[in-house]
Amino acid sequence: MLVLFVFPTRASGDIIEASAGEVSDVVGVKVGDWVKYSFSITGPAFSGAWEEDIDWIRIDVQNVFCTFVTVRERTHYKNGNETISTRIAFLRTHSVGPYSYIIATNHVIGDRILIEGYEGEDVFHKFFMNGTVSKQYLGTSREAYYSKKSFTLPFFWELLNITQEYYWDRETGFLLEHRYEAVFVGSENPRFSRWLMEITDTNLWETKINPQLQPQPVWRQLGLLAFTSGIAGIVTLVTFIKRRPKTNRKMSEA
Repeated sequence: MLVLFVFPTRASGDIIEASAGEVSDVVGVKVGDWVKYSFSITGPAFSGAWEEDIDWIRIDVQNVFCTFVTVRERTHYKNGNETISTRIAFLRTHSVGPYSYIIATNHVIGDRILIEGYEGEDVFHKFFMNGTVSKQYLGTSREAYYSKKSFTLPFFWELLNITQEYYWDRETGFLLEHRYEAVFVGSENPRFSRWLMEITDTNLWETKINPQLQPQPVWRQLGLLAFTSGIAGIVTLVTFIKRRPKTNRKMSEA
C-alpha cells in the first residue's frame, strides 16, 4: 500500500508530494549518528553571552520518524558544566536546533530553510541554499551544501553588520561548519565578534588522521624508549672514551 504525504515546503508556495519510499531522499541521518563540534569565539558574543563559555557541542540522533528528526544536544562549557537538551524538527521546512545541526538532503539552489522553533520571516531565522561545494573535513573531502548571507540591523544607537555561513554534509544533512561575524558600522571604536563552529569528530564516515598523531601501543612506546636510551648510552660512552687524557690511557695500558 502506498502512503502519500503532501506538504507545503517551498517559499514559492509549491506543494511537494512525498511517498513513504521517498523519505530517504529527505532524511540522510539515522539513529545512532553523532557529530561533535568545537566552538571558538573572538570578541564579545553579540548573539548570546552564553556562547563565550561554550567549549564543545555534541549532537546524537535519537529518533527518525518520516521526516521528523529528534536529537540530543549536549553542550560542554569551559568551566566543566554541561547541559543536555532534546531538539526535534520537521526537515521539510526547518533545520534541527538553534545552529541548524541537520537539514534535509534533497535541496536545490534557492530553497528556504527556517531554524527550529521559528515560523516568521525575520532575517535571523531563515536562510537560502546557495549551492554545493567540496571542502575538507577531518581529512576527508565532503560535498557540502552552503548558504551565506549578510545583512545590517540596528543595535541600540548603532548599526551591526552580520555575515553568516553554513556548510552541511550533502549526503547526511549534518552541519559541518558554521561561521558568524558581526561588525559595528560607523562606530568611533570599531568592535567585532567572530566565531567558528566546526566538526571535530563523528561516526558518519571513517576519518583520516595522520598516523604520526595517533596514539601508539604501549609495547611500541617502550621499545622506542629503550632503543633511544641505548643509542644515547653508546654515544655518551664513545664520547667519554675519546675525551680521556692520553696519559690516563697510557697508564691504563701499562
